[in-house]
Amino acid sequence: MRSVEITETQAELAQLIDELEQGDGPILLLRNGKPIARLLSITEKPERGPPIGVARAQFAVPDDIDTNNDDVRNLFYR
Repeated sequence: MRSVEITETQAELAQLIDELEQGDGPILLLRNGKPIARLLSITEKPERGPPIGVARAQFAVPDDIDTNNDDVRNLFYR
């Protein structure tokens, strides 16, 4: 991943966009050497966490989830 200081981006913006279009991204933008943003091509997908449903079929859901409401209430409000 290429890193560019934010002060250089205005002068190099067209070149940075060309690089992204060619698939040379993402590009990390820095301010005083510290990362502040990442430029991605629209076709690139951002990093994501695990998909929803990753724990599917690992838990048993009771037929009546309201059966123990009084017990749970007592645990919180004794």
